[in-house]
Amino acid sequence: MSTTAASALAANGFLRYLLGAAFPLFTLQMYGRLGIGGATSLLGDITVLLMPIPWVVFWKGKQIRGRSKYDTLKV
Repeated sequence: MSTTAASALAANGFLRYLLGAAFPLFTLQMYGRLGIGGATSLLGDITVLLMPIPWVVFWKGKQIRGRSKYDTLKV
């Protein structure tokens, strides 16, 4: 496990809790306006569009870290 794993896990947890707090603020209106099928399809489409991000970060991560002006783990 790398030295940055704790930061990544903390950021993941924070984002999860932030979205968990925000979703109840708009889901009732979204399902009311779009209907069950439309709102669920919208969430599914967003999920499908975001699916490649972990692979891109895994594929290009070394280049992204290399461009950082901050000290990063040199692997």
